Amino acid sequence: MSLYVTPKQSILDAANALNGTSLLLTDIAFETPKAAPDDVVTTTGKNTQVRINGNGKTWTGTVVVNYNRLKLSDIITLTSNTLRVAALTSTLEVMNYLNYFYGMALTADDIKDEPVTLNENGSGTVTINAKPDSYGWIGSVTLNLVKGDAIVDFAVTDLSLDGIDYPTKQFAKGQAPLVAYPYDFTSIKSTLDQFTVGYKIGVASSSVLVTALLAGLNSAINNSSFSWGSVGSAAVRNLVEGIVAYNGLNSSEFISNQEYKYVMILQLSDGSGNNGVVGTFCTDFVGKMYFHYNDPVQ
Repeated sequence: MSLYVTPKQSILDAANALNGTSLLLTDIAFETPKAAPDDVVTTTGKNTQVRINGNGKTWTGTVVVNYNRLKLSDIITLTSNTLRVAALTSTLEVMNYLNYFYGMALTADDIKDEPVTLNENGSGTVTINAKPDSYGWIGSVTLNLVKGDAIVDFAVTDLSLDGIDYPTKQFAKGQAPLVAYPYDFTSIKSTLDQFTVGYKIGVASSSVLVTALLAGLNSAINNSSFSWGSVGSAAVRNLVEGIVAYNGLNSSEFISNQEYKYVMILQLSDGSGNNGVVGTFCTDFVGKMYFHYNDPVQ
């Protein structure tokens, strides 16, 4: 939140206080400000004139207000002439830092949008110029820029997020990476060791290896209503036509549980085509299943 208000609001606040009125910005319209004529400067000491018109609804008529626009060079009494910034390319970005750190209310209506070039070390010098029709500012100010932090408020502007982006980026089905993630399959390490990359679980479910794998999986989950199988046709929780994508030492490159030494990754036949199988054998889950395991304690 700014410590200061915009120039238009400041002009209106001063007029209301002086005249005992309660005008709102919605009641009036400002014309373009201009430098006050010499006679006005001499008699009032004010450097700027602006005409204010009623909106024709709540207020009617027009009045010319004399006031002082401030010199941009005067802001260094508040900020000093050194400002810490992250990588930037324009004076409007510098303006954002002034507003953020010093509570100012500068806007794009006040400041010329001009390019800024920083040195390789993130430092540089910038001259900020007021627009001729700025309501609050005149002149320019030169600031020394040094390398600082970026401001997350300015970087993250879209706050309506879509939600968690699961590994498979599909939401219609359950996420296979989450199915076996919490479980320790060290007890069937001798079985897992025999699965090589490219091994496909065929439609015949009588394989000793597959039988042992399913037994270990269902024992770990320990929920009869969530049991897995390897039948030769489509099923809700089905390993048939799944292909071993990896089996060996765990790696931070995987979305695996890094507490385990080894991991076997099984790509389901889920209709995504990721394992080269046309068709869907596992109908309600999609992606890769992770079977984590360690060396058994001797």
